[in-house]
Amino acid sequence: MELNQVSTKKIVYCILHMKERARALLQKQNAFNSFLEDLLNLDLDKEFENGHPSLKELSKRLDIKYDRIRKYLQEIYQLLIDSGEELPFSFSGVEYIFYVFGSGDKSAFFSSNSLPVVPRLGESIDLPFLHAYFNSSTFYVNGVSYELTGTIQKVYFDLRAGYFNPYWYFRKAQAEEEGELSFNDLINLNEYQQKAKIGIGRYKNWL
Repeated sequence: MELNQVSTKKIVYCILHMKERARALLQKQNAFNSFLEDLLNLDLDKEFENGHPSLKELSKRLDIKYDRIRKYLQEIYQLLIDSGEELPFSFSGVEYIFYVFGSGDKSAFFSSNSLPVVPRLGESIDLPFLHAYFNSSTFYVNGVSYELTGTIQKVYFDLRAGYFNPYWYFRKAQAEEEGELSFNDLINLNEYQQKAKIGIGRYKNWL
């Protein structure tokens, strides 16, 4: 892995998303151990704006020369990424995160550490505890995505009100690919406005 052109600030960000994995490096006698231990013990949110220190800020805070910090960060990141067999990744926990969207601007968020059955794309899910807010409890899975961070696998669900429409799902993808719907359209227009813009069925006269 060639790291000379990789941003050291981004390397810091990546290392701090692998804290437990990085701590395993301290078990061996490495020249960077003292630096790495100090880095992992920093309270970044309190000590640095936005929680993302620059190399200059790290150099001043840890009293280490800029060039040495850069060298250490590249060595650490190289070991964390390229030591798959000696230091395998381990994701022992899971968190399920639900983003729920209703009509208009209504939305909600909740998370769980356990699900007996994981919902898949297009499946319906009933959420009776949200009926009072959305005036409906029926939603479908519009999208599923994953994030691996630290020792946790995070699973994100995009839930939309109503029932999954396979025709619209694929027609929307086609409209995005062929330029019928722009990025701004996908962000700023609701489903019915998008359908009207590309002239689907009864929605073609809405605009």
